[in-house]
Amino acid sequence: MIFNSKQLEELDNVNDGTSNIFENPGDESSTSNDSSETALAWRRTVLEEALANVKRSAARPVDPSMTYEIGSLLFDREQRNYGRVKRSVPGFLDISYLVGGEREFGKLNVKAFLKEFGESKTVTELARCLDLQESEILTKLISLGLNPNVAEGTADAQAAAPMSDEDLAAQNAENLLGSLAEDTASAPAEKKAAKKSKAKKAKSKAKAAKAQPVEAGNATDRRKKRAKQIADMPIPSKPANPIDDPNTFIRQNFDNMSNRELARSTGLSEHTIRRKLGEWKLKRTKKISRKKS
Repeated sequence: MIFNSKQLEELDNVNDGTSNIFENPGDESSTSNDSSETALAWRRTVLEEALANVKRSAARPVDPSMTYEIGSLLFDREQRNYGRVKRSVPGFLDISYLVGGEREFGKLNVKAFLKEFGESKTVTELARCLDLQESEILTKLISLGLNPNVAEGTADAQAAAPMSDEDLAAQNAENLLGSLAEDTASAPAEKKAAKKSKAKKAKSKAKAAKAQPVEAGNATDRRKKRAKQIADMPIPSKPANPIDDPNTFIRQNFDNMSNRELARSTGLSEHTIRRKLGEWKLKRTKKISRKKS
């Protein structure tokens, strides 16, 4: 409960009256009567003011379009509960009920509120209205391109005040020394990272070298599979062009032509001719004499 100056004076009078009892024991009866009357008057005043405050809150509408003083008492007719204003800006109202819990009315648009009142109100007032930290208010105002209205003498005012040339030079020197210290401390770590990267590259090269025979084996398997497919296909009766379709030409004429003749006709080497005949499992039924070139 909050006391005003009049009530505090009455409390002092009560204390003075009680202290006189111990100083003048003979006047105990008269002093006790005066102090009791003063205490009753003080209690009556407090109760009357509390009753008047409750009556005002009951008659006051709960409207988010209105602006209420933070901490003022309101009565929510829908919930049938009394509550104190926690946040109140145009279009938004936040009430904290005395029995516990909160309720919000309207929608809080922080950006619009700061654009309208960001320079007319102080940062402390804005933080109190929006229930935010002053540092957050400063950050939002700067992001909106507004000049914060900071009270002189506060820590935020000192932080927002422009720095002198000497202070700026000192800060730049401190930043330079800090960056040099960080570079010196990070040098061993960078060397270790470089060694690790070299080791990783060497391992990857070794893995690639091991993987090459596997790839070669896969290529051999594919070639054998292709050769088997060609061998299983029936030999076409139509004569094939030795340049355009050397495989068919070899299969059609291998029994009548030597490897050298097939190589000259198709443009392939004799070694390739022998390999293809072996893969296709083709054997000549008669011996062919070589022609002298």
